[in-house]
Amino acid sequence: MKKALVVLLILAVAGGAFAQMVFTGSVQSGLVLQMEGNNDPALRFFSMDAGTGARFTLQGSYTNADGNAGINFNLRSNASTTSTNGALDGTHGNGTFIVGEAGTTYIENGYGWLKAFNGMLTLYGGKVDNGTFGTAGGVDADLDEGIGLMAIVTPITNLNLGVAVYTDAFDVVAADGLKNHMKIKAHFNYKNPDLFNITAGFRSTRWQGASGGGFVSIDKSQDAYVGFNFLGLASSGVTNLSVDAFMYNIGAFADNGEMEFGERFEMTVASANSLGIGLRMRQYLLTGSNYDGKDPNIGFWAWAFYPVTTSVVPRLDVGYEIGTYRSGIDPRRTFYDGMNFKSGWSFDYSSLEIRPSVQFRFSGTGNYAELGYAAYVNMGVPSGVKTLSNIVYCDYKVSF
Repeated sequence: MKKALVVLLILAVAGGAFAQMVFTGSVQSGLVLQMEGNNDPALRFFSMDAGTGARFTLQGSYTNADGNAGINFNLRSNASTTSTNGALDGTHGNGTFIVGEAGTTYIENGYGWLKAFNGMLTLYGGKVDNGTFGTAGGVDADLDEGIGLMAIVTPITNLNLGVAVYTDAFDVVAADGLKNHMKIKAHFNYKNPDLFNITAGFRSTRWQGASGGGFVSIDKSQDAYVGFNFLGLASSGVTNLSVDAFMYNIGAFADNGEMEFGERFEMTVASANSLGIGLRMRQYLLTGSNYDGKDPNIGFWAWAFYPVTTSVVPRLDVGYEIGTYRSGIDPRRTFYDGMNFKSGWSFDYSSLEIRPSVQFRFSGTGNYAELGYAAYVNMGVPSGVKTLSNIVYCDYKVSF
């Protein structure tokens, strides 16, 4: 009887919190008409912005009356469709492409938080994605995500110090059994609201696997990053003027070291009807001796948009990458999300994208339809890969 009462009490408390949660979300999808080489045109469901056939997101947040505890979650569901001219297997030679995750539903993040000592200490638990310690430059570094516990100490206003212990789900790795990895992270952030924002972070990852009847350490790595965002030109319309850097494999840097540098500039010109311009650059360097003879990746993405009215916004995007393919520099997602430049490790591989579009907004920026054209030009690509792809697309997004 007592156990039943305890269960009922827990359900009552959870139900009360659920009833007070604030929910938001969105639905995204679209159509693309792909024309490439001698292949027949292919029409399929695909959202250029979401990078998948369709996406549904649902966010929920709850904060108690005292403002010192709460719950946040983000649920995401992706769906893809199969084209009429072949399976979406990512092999560019036959005119078919990876267009997103097929039928996946997952929790992007879901965690509870609690403040103590007059807000000087904040504890997080669950699948955490805090966002306090992300950088704003071209690298867009962020190490405060994971499954586990995180603590943030705010000893003075605008100074945040964080430490986290995360792990991920077990993965099968062959006949030896299971492996997982534990991450220990430390973070720093200080913001002068009128002048600058500086962020730094360190991550130590230890892989473990089953061997001889028990778990033993089989590998470990250390990574670090730093970012600086200058805020002193905000009054002139500069919304982002940032640089950041990321160093990988510090413990074995001489052999397997990798570094990324990034820059980002964004500005809104109020005197020109809120004309927006932006530039993101990224340099990915392979510094370890094991990478001798392999070229880095250098890329940029530039854009401009001009609101003709509050509802009609034309835009032009231009992107270029050369060298080892890293992870793409297109902040709006790219249809060539699966481009396999990495196998080349050479400046012989490069790509150019030009994308004009017009966005029609309804009831704010979260509800829109977008019409556009994208041309992807691949230069010096591997044998069998098409050199030009033309995409005509229509995207839509509905938020609630």
